[in-house]
Amino acid sequence: MKFDVQHSGFNISAVWFAPEITPAEFGPRLNYTETSRTSISNWNGVNYFHRYVTESYDVLMGKQDRLSRCCGTYQSESDPSADFIKYTGALKLDPGQRARLAGSTPVFDIRFGAEEFITSALPTAMFASGSDTTLSPMQPLAQMPYMRTAQLLLPDGKDTLDFTVIAANFGKELPKMFEFRIYGPIYDVSAELTHITSDRLLDWGPLPVPEPSSWLLMLSGLTVLGFAVRCSKRT
Repeated sequence: MKFDVQHSGFNISAVWFAPEITPAEFGPRLNYTETSRTSISNWNGVNYFHRYVTESYDVLMGKQDRLSRCCGTYQSESDPSADFIKYTGALKLDPGQRARLAGSTPVFDIRFGAEEFITSALPTAMFASGSDTTLSPMQPLAQMPYMRTAQLLLPDGKDTLDFTVIAANFGKELPKMFEFRIYGPIYDVSAELTHITSDRLLDWGPLPVPEPSSWLLMLSGLTVLGFAVRCSKRT
C-alpha cells in the first residue's frame, strides 16, 4: 500500500522509516495460557526488578503494511504559540490487494503517542477520516497507555482513505519524543495456526533498600534462632 503523510504545527525533527511488511495476528487467540516471572538486573550499582507475564497461545497469522515515524519536537519559529501537531494524508491500497484482505472491510490503525512511561505528558489526540471532518477522540491502546489509537474504515468501492490527526494541549510537559504509526489492513492470512510465546512487561523499578532498623530486627531474629538451636542440642 502507499502512504502519503504531511505534518504542521510544532517543528519536528523526524526520522521516517521506510514502509515495511510486518507479521500480524488475525482472529482470536486459542489455547491461551500465561505464567508470571520476575527478574533482577543491576545498572550503575542499583538493583532493578522486572515483572513479566509469559503468554503462550495459537493464532492465525497474516501480513500488514506499516509506516513508522520517530519525532523530536521543538516550538514553531513561525508561530511560537502553536500547541499542536497535525498530520494529514492519504492511505491507498495497491491494485489487487483488496482481494487478499482478511476481512470484508479494510481497517487502518493509526497510532500516536509519547515516549513510553511518560503518561502524564500525553496530549489530547483527535482524528477525522474521509469526507467526515468532525474530530473524534483517539482512544488509549490496551496495555500501552502512553499510546492513542483510532481505527479507520475504507469506504466501499474506494481504494484511498484521507485522514487528519491532531494532537494538542501539550502544556508545559512537552515530551521530546513522539511516535506516529500507521498500520494497514491485514492480508494473506495463513490457513494453519501459529504457536506464539512472548513476554509482556507488567512493571519495573528499583529494589527497595532495607532500613537500618530492618537489618537490626533481622539480626536479632537470627541471634534468637541460633540460641534456640544451641539449647535444643544441649537437651
